[in-house]
Formats: sequence, C-alpha cells, structure tokens
Amino acid sequence: MDLMPRDSGKIYSGTITHTGIGSVSISIPIEGQTYKGIGVHTGSDDSFGFFQVYGKGKSVTGSSQTFGGNHTAKAILSSPDNHGIRCDVIGDGQGHGSAICLDDNGRIYDAIIH
Repeated sequence: MDLMPRDSGKIYSGTITHTGIGSVSISIPIEGQTYKGIGVHTGSDDSFGFFQVYGKGKSVTGSSQTFGGNHTAKAILSSPDNHGIRCDVIGDGQGHGSAICLDDNGRIYDAIIH
C-alpha cells in the first residue's frame, strides 16, 4: 500500500497482511511514526455470473463463474502517540484498489493498493 499526501509528493509505503475472511492488518510508517490497524470488508457492488448444469435426473453436476463487482472497505490505524488515520477503500477483491485517507490533523492522503 502506498500513500501520498495531497500537500506533497512524498510517498509512504506500508504493508497489508490478510488476517482472515474480510479483514486485513495494515502497517505504514509516516514521518517517524508507524500507524497500525485493521481494515474490514464492508460491502460489494452487484456482480453477475453464469451457472451451467450437466446431466439428467438425480445425477446432475454444475459449474458457476461470477464476474465484476467492486469491494468496499474501511480501515482505522493508530500510532503509538495516539494519532489516527481513517481510510475508505474500494478494490477489486483481488488485492488491488485505491483509498482516500484522512489523519486526525486533517491531512488527506490518496492511496493505492497493489
């Protein structure tokens, strides 16, 4: 995950680690402080899919495939000196996305997740 504040061109790089279904652990160093916290999946847009059935009677098999849909998430991070960053995230559900983050001093960050 990379963050860039809107008031400068400096990039801060952090890590995202999957902790379970629908949640991640985030750590990102900014200006000498490391912000850590969690991000959770909050919803998704509609997607579409196909389902195909093979066979007759009691011996039927099928396969399905789904496509599309954006996934939304929220993340809250804090530093050891009790400052915080809050992020609204949108992604593809495959580890790619973008976010807008705000710290408790009102500084806005654009973020990419890769």
